[in-house]
Amino acid sequence: FPKVAEVLRESAHPTIRQQTHALSSTNQSQAGIEPLHVNTLGGLVVEVGDSRIPDKAWKTSKVRYLFARLVAAYPNPVNEDLLIEEFWPGDVEKGRKSLYTATSSVRGALKKGGLQSGEFVVKTPTGLALASDFPLNYDLDFLIQSLEKAKTLDSNGQLQEATVEYRKASLLGENRYLPNCYNDFASQI
Repeated sequence: FPKVAEVLRESAHPTIRQQTHALSSTNQSQAGIEPLHVNTLGGLVVEVGDSRIPDKAWKTSKVRYLFARLVAAYPNPVNEDLLIEEFWPGDVEKGRKSLYTATSSVRGALKKGGLQSGEFVVKTPTGLALASDFPLNYDLDFLIQSLEKAKTLDSNGQLQEATVEYRKASLLGENRYLPNCYNDFASQI
């Protein structure tokens, strides 16, 4: 979100600048918990509050993209067998061990980033999911929300307001989703 907010704060349109400032203030005041900011448009950048998680904390690109996969599904779990097939196809048992190792690495990276949560990735009866006990700001969510709001405003004849939302979506969507990730989930998004 900080990367996205930075772009939106520079907008020529005052309404976009005001809404961005208001959103930033709201997210920072939520129960004193540092929000997790995830930017996937243009590359994966993860921040806890104002502190960026260093790339080396993720250990491997598979760990980074596993995290991005869980964020894309948030708050819903992703089936473990599906994750194994996406990231470690072939030997299911080796894939399962690799998944658990990568999950541990995701937890470690988030902890190194300063996230103060008991459990970052949780196992549910239907798969793995990011824990929902911390605020998550996800750039792709902001893009989708802006597009949906713009379409609604447009269909209601509120063209000026719709234009503002379309501009927000356009600014957010200038960069490709995870440009160096070739997993199917990234291609579909």
